[in-house]
Amino acid sequence: DNGLRVPFTHVVKVDRRWEGRQSYGFEGCSVGEPCFVPRPGAKAEDDGYIIVQVFEPTKRNTSFAVLDAQRLSEGPLCSLDLQTFLPNAFHGTWSNE
Repeated sequence: DNGLRVPFTHVVKVDRRWEGRQSYGFEGCSVGEPCFVPRPGAKAEDDGYIIVQVFEPTKRNTSFAVLDAQRLSEGPLCSLDLQTFLPNAFHGTWSNE
């Protein structure tokens, strides 16, 4: 963490049944609690997206990254830069309603 004391830097997916693991690290950034969003019409348990809050301490800036839950290690599909600081106390649950 280059002395920045960044607590959580990776999003990790563990498949306990098949003993597989994927992760993606946000270099020099801190991530909040990931939120799973199922893809419409999904059949597989992990068919959807992971939305995660990403804080970049050197710029004091927060963004949200969207990752494919089945291909987590490939990194973000896209991100939304908030152009401001949002405290890392964000918790989320997805609802289709």
